[in-house]
Amino acid sequence: MPRILATPRRNSLEASATGAVDLILLRIAGPGIHDPIGVCNDVVNFAHEGVIYFGLAAELMLLSDADQPPRASCRLANVDGVIGRFVRTLTASPRLRLQLACADDWHAALTDSGEVDAGGEAILARQPIATPAIDYEADWLRIASARIDALSVDCDLASFDLTAEPWPAARATPDRLPALFR
Repeated sequence: MPRILATPRRNSLEASATGAVDLILLRIAGPGIHDPIGVCNDVVNFAHEGVIYFGLAAELMLLSDADQPPRASCRLANVDGVIGRFVRTLTASPRLRLQLACADDWHAALTDSGEVDAGGEAILARQPIATPAIDYEADWLRIASARIDALSVDCDLASFDLTAEPWPAARATPDRLPALFR
């Protein structure tokens, strides 16, 4: 999925008032995480691609497109300290995927998602009407740094720096191609 937004969508994002509700979905997966964790910037839960995206008081920023490696940021509420403890226990950065969609692609009513929480209660989530249109996607992000306090968890997200990769990937060396170096 390209990181280019269509002009009408970009105009609605930049408008001071619009009828479209922007929904940013953050999916966290990686070593030590059995089931992907989903977080969205809404107050209700959303179901998408088999993952429940939990509504949190979250600020999620899209990737920058400057002349440097892409960067983003997220701020999650650390109300009961669970998120902060989770981030501190990570030994390696998980893989993160950031998606932008319109909340109008989901039903307004909360329905049973078929999953239960730790207390045995059913998790209610908004279900998609059809396949939601993803306007923007940034995949293969990682946590570059994290600042944790009693109120929030601030994470700087980064992508791979492709400008630091050697090019060409395969080099002509005497060990690899001895016939060239006679």
